Amino acid sequence: MPQQHPDAGVVAPAAPGRLGVPVQAPEAQTYLNGLREWVAQRRADLGEVDRAVLKLSQAEQVAITNDLTVALTFWKAVSDRLTLLETTFDGGRVGPVEAERLSTLIHGRLDSNTTEHLSLPSSGSLAVSLPEACRLLDSLTRTLQARASLAPGAAEATQRITLVRAGIERTRDQIPLVPAGAQRDDANEKLARLDRRMDDLVERARRGADVGGIIGPLEIDVATLERDLIVAAAERA
Repeated sequence: MPQQHPDAGVVAPAAPGRLGVPVQAPEAQTYLNGLREWVAQRRADLGEVDRAVLKLSQAEQVAITNDLTVALTFWKAVSDRLTLLETTFDGGRVGPVEAERLSTLIHGRLDSNTTEHLSLPSSGSLAVSLPEACRLLDSLTRTLQARASLAPGAAEATQRITLVRAGIERTRDQIPLVPAGAQRDDANEKLARLDRRMDDLVERARRGADVGGIIGPLEIDVATLERDLIVAAAERA
């Protein structure tokens, strides 16, 4: 069965044995059952990402499309290899020859024994084994889900980022009310630092990084500066 991870969701099943070690029918069946379910889940995940991408801005679509193409290429290669594995497994009729071929299909490179030519947009090669491709696809899918605001927790992070941005803009509107001179210069400098931190946070989120640890302090600092400027303006009135 596909494994569960508290943060990553469903991940690929562990591959039995290693290259050159025959894979017997019982362990092959367990692996194929898990892989079949995982392949279906990953295709559903990527389809959801594909639909979500259409709602992004043109610039965001361009930035994410190449990675989505790579993920779909890996998925197709894994799906094709699953078909070959099931053909070789043949409902459990596994003799010595089939057991060795199962091992080769699982642990050999994906750019051999494929039904059609597949290549990556960047390197043009799929010189990885099935387990390696599955791990890469797990990672790519998590990243794409986060960038498309589909990963667990991503919606909450996106909402918090939107609120922080709104706070920064309200703070920016307060700057012209600060008397020209040292006070305004200080406020502008603090706002510029917040802008840089916001840009860094957004870029991290787009790459699929966990921003939970840095968004909280930024929320506090934005709220503090906004409050200080509002209080100062009230005292001057």
